[in-house]
Amino acid sequence: MKIEFRNVCRHERLSRETPCFTADLYVDGELEAYVSNRGNGGGNDYAFPPGRSWRTLDAIEHHVRTLGLTETFVVDGESVTVDVDLELMSFMVV
Repeated sequence: MKIEFRNVCRHERLSRETPCFTADLYVDGELEAYVSNRGNGGGNDYAFPPGRSWRTLDAIEHHVRTLGLTETFVVDGESVTVDVDLELMSFMVV
């Protein structure tokens, strides 16, 4: 499963706690969802093109979690390793 974020538009001036952005989520070349984040520290928002839904997004999320990807961050001088999920994946590309 090839997961891509296309048409990424980051809004630096609106980013506070998290990146403020809009992007299109594609899987295997097909548009699956429109993704956005308001940059206020909350999670991503999703809207769906016809024929796609939360069920589709749940399947994508499940696939991402089975990849076993991790990301390490330094927080207060200590390394913290977390599992990559779809939301973290979006923040990594914007």
